[in-house]
Amino acid sequence: MAESNLSAPGSANNQSQIDLPIEILIYIMEYLPLSDRIIASQVCRAWYEASQDQKLHKEEIVVLQENITRQLGCLLNSTTSFQNFYFRDVELDSKLIPFWEKYCPKMRYLYLESCVVTERMFVEILSSCCHLENLMINDCHELMMTGRVLELELDVLKLRKALVNLKGLSITHNRYMSDAIFYRFVSTAPNLHELDLTGCQISYHMGLYKKFYPPHVVDESNLVLSETVFTFNVILKFIREQAQKIKVLKLGQTLVDNSALSQLGSVHGLNLKAIYLESCNQLTNIGLTNLVSVQKSLTCLDLSGCSRLTDHALIAICHNLVNLTSLSIQSCRAVTDIGVAELARLEKLKCINLAQCEMVTGQGVTSGLCQKINRQMQNLHLGALQMDEESVCKIATNLPCLRHLDLSWCFSAVTDRSMQVICEYLLSLNTLELASCNKISDAGITGMTANETISDSALEASSAFEEYPDPLHKINLRSRAEKEIVNDAKRKQAVLHKITYNDESQGMCLVRIQGLQKIDLSGCNRVTDVGLLYAFNFPALQYLDLSRCQQITAIGLAALSENNPSLETLVMNSCFNITDTGILSVVKGLKRLKHLDIQGCRQLTDASLIAIGQHCQCLLYLNVNSCIEMTVGTVLEMEKKLETLRTLYYVGLKTESSIGENFGCSPAPPPPPRKKHSAR
Repeated sequence: MAESNLSAPGSANNQSQIDLPIEILIYIMEYLPLSDRIIASQVCRAWYEASQDQKLHKEEIVVLQENITRQLGCLLNSTTSFQNFYFRDVELDSKLIPFWEKYCPKMRYLYLESCVVTERMFVEILSSCCHLENLMINDCHELMMTGRVLELELDVLKLRKALVNLKGLSITHNRYMSDAIFYRFVSTAPNLHELDLTGCQISYHMGLYKKFYPPHVVDESNLVLSETVFTFNVILKFIREQAQKIKVLKLGQTLVDNSALSQLGSVHGLNLKAIYLESCNQLTNIGLTNLVSVQKSLTCLDLSGCSRLTDHALIAICHNLVNLTSLSIQSCRAVTDIGVAELARLEKLKCINLAQCEMVTGQGVTSGLCQKINRQMQNLHLGALQMDEESVCKIATNLPCLRHLDLSWCFSAVTDRSMQVICEYLLSLNTLELASCNKISDAGITGMTANETISDSALEASSAFEEYPDPLHKINLRSRAEKEIVNDAKRKQAVLHKITYNDESQGMCLVRIQGLQKIDLSGCNRVTDVGLLYAFNFPALQYLDLSRCQQITAIGLAALSENNPSLETLVMNSCFNITDTGILSVVKGLKRLKHLDIQGCRQLTDASLIAIGQHCQCLLYLNVNSCIEMTVGTVLEMEKKLETLRTLYYVGLKTESSIGENFGCSPAPPPPPRKKHSAR
């Protein structure tokens, strides 16, 4: 989700120094991400005009939340044809009428989350959206609570004419949804392809349906829908009516059961392309097997968190859904290597999520995905699996076209050696997630000492000899934690020595993967300044998480800021060695920084806040929780200077009273100890 820049270039007198036709400029900008287009639009008038072309803004979403007075002014004065809008925690009243008049006729996507809007205003807004393709209404209780929304048949007919292009309808997490309200909504969309009811309180029990619709009273041709209950039977009735058009169905986080899936699969003429059933804990193998044996045209299936599914269900999927391109069984804890090995049958699979499947090991993953070179697979999520080093190496060599790889919490699998194989073969990656893979060190990401593994025992021995040249004093009295700290320092020195005195790297450096846009190294405490100095030079890198990398200092941050100018999100939770000097380098070097998380960095002072206020003109999010040397007053002063700042966290900082206690009079002495009375 991207937030667009609504301002024109600073100087209207700038003239293009390169006389390229505007069509060529537009064509070039189609290949640029939003951040780069914003910067390019500020070069000259010609580039600005090219950046305003409508085709460049089809995928952008303008986010408006809480107090939107300033943003509305910018939008009303803007010449850009924005088409997608996301309103969050906003009151949609008469003040927005000029906005609706300008943008509704061309609007394609409208998202309303936790918004306050009346029934009449809602109808007026939608009646003007003649090109609307997707409508999302999430958690808008005031709109649904009265049960009167769209109760007039004239309103339904009016919207039915206006919303002929509506393909996707999402009514999620609305606890006041009823059969009557649901049918009014779907009646306004004659060409609906996608229906999302995630998190709604749907009743699947036939007994409850019979309570509100007694068999001797119900007349299917003239059914009066209930305004107090939301039943699956009414959803099924709509799907039967629109079976030829409905292609995507989302029923996640509901109580959908085996009977409901069996009825759904048996609908005549229904050929679903995607179904999302995440966190549907009532589902078992029987219901899913019945569904996939009939709906064989499915290409996308999400079963995340369906804890009662086992290998039997996964085998049925692999045998029936040969066209499947995306599958998620995250947190399906009963699935084992037996089921995962059957994934080899899905030759068109591009995205697979096996994260947190506790019974799955590296052997099952390699059996299912790495029997041969697979150039189809693009996204692979294996977080928290029982993987080993050899499995990661096989994945890297057999899936060369991966673009997203998640190996977070695979403690023993991601080592310096397996990291070297990733750097050698996975050159198409744009996202690499290695959270808490604490065996990675600078050697793995720089390629230095790749052929010479430095063991902990060797490091301890060298440390002992250096400190105690006398052989009578070789006994090491350090604790295990102290030994690890010393060994990390030794590794850092060894890698730095190799880099300094060797002209050629012995291995593969992470910088080979030039397309990386997101890297998560949180908890990789063996990555130090050396890694940032010699392995981080990515022109497209936008997101970096270095949380709990406690050996990083201002030296590494200076190099990071200089060599990665596109960074927009930087997370450095609990990096205890970061100082004000490091933050100054970050805010000066990263001009596009939008999200900065430095909570728990205890050496940072108000000097960092002052630097942030002076240099971070694009900042949207800042978290300085538990930065104990900062003061609340300075945070509030900084907030006034940052007009773009939307989210600010500053819990656990110094207040004026605490400063007075520290620098004023000495605190009162503790009370005297209680006297012990001897027992008589």
